[in-house]
Amino acid sequence: MKVTVLLSTYNGEKFLAEQLDSILQQKDVKVQLAIRDDGSSDKTIDILREYEKRENIIVTLGEPLGVGRSFMNMLYNDGSDADFYAFADQDDIWDEDKLICGVRAIESAGNGPRLYVCNQRCVDCGGNYISDRFPPDFPVQTMANTLFVNLYAGCTMIFNRALKDKLVDEKRRPDIEFFDHRIHDAWTACVASVFNPIMYDSQCHMSFRRHGNNETDAEILRGVKVKKIIKIKLQIRKIKRLFGRKRRRNSVELTAKNLLIGYSDMMDDNSKTMLLTVSEYRASLQNKLALVRNGYLENGAPEKRADLIVKIIFNRL
Repeated sequence: MKVTVLLSTYNGEKFLAEQLDSILQQKDVKVQLAIRDDGSSDKTIDILREYEKRENIIVTLGEPLGVGRSFMNMLYNDGSDADFYAFADQDDIWDEDKLICGVRAIESAGNGPRLYVCNQRCVDCGGNYISDRFPPDFPVQTMANTLFVNLYAGCTMIFNRALKDKLVDEKRRPDIEFFDHRIHDAWTACVASVFNPIMYDSQCHMSFRRHGNNETDAEILRGVKVKKIIKIKLQIRKIKRLFGRKRRRNSVELTAKNLLIGYSDMMDDNSKTMLLTVSEYRASLQNKLALVRNGYLENGAPEKRADLIVKIIFNRL
């Protein structure tokens, strides 16, 4: 079974070799590793050149595009004949069964476009265990979940060729500039949910390295209890992101519009109604109230509902 793993690097010299080794040591699958460097200035490229000597690794050097564009650029230009595909971050550590667990789950689910994701074992810079990212009772995410607040990280994603073909179809995919607003994993999850429920594995098959402090960990981990001062800091950070110049503008609205343009002929009526409501929310106060009242926001992460309402009020959704 052949799996193409797509990895975008940027100044990742510290942990890159450990991650590359863990990807290449996957059991029961044949790995083709496609790497695109997004303009590194440290020793990342030197490390990649050493690994590139192996026959199953292809390295491409490119101009800085940003993480979303970089990953989708690789996917759009992939010429492999793989059966399955996976995204990888540069600083994680994969268990040797990460890929085969996803492959077997997808194969057992039947035909059609399929996306598998797994839980993550969060570790610190030294590889010491912090917590699982999601609690045991974490619910499977729907299109509405991923549209408003995607919680499935790209580094956990494995998908079959049928979904890859839908994602790269030139008649259906958004302009590459869209990924300046919405990252590749959120788009992949949304498109996958058009066809079949996302397959969530509550077991951890990788170590997800956290570089931040308590505040950033609190944003990543589900169900983590934090001190009031940290909650206040997080709210201040959210406000700055909401009104900051560098934030991604109208990412949810643009995602809804692009899903309708590319995949409305494959959706059920409920999905189309939800996406139309989101894509037209700025047209009037009545539309905004409808979006808040109809229950769609309840499908986002529970602690994000207030943030979403603020974004709707200020046309920033």
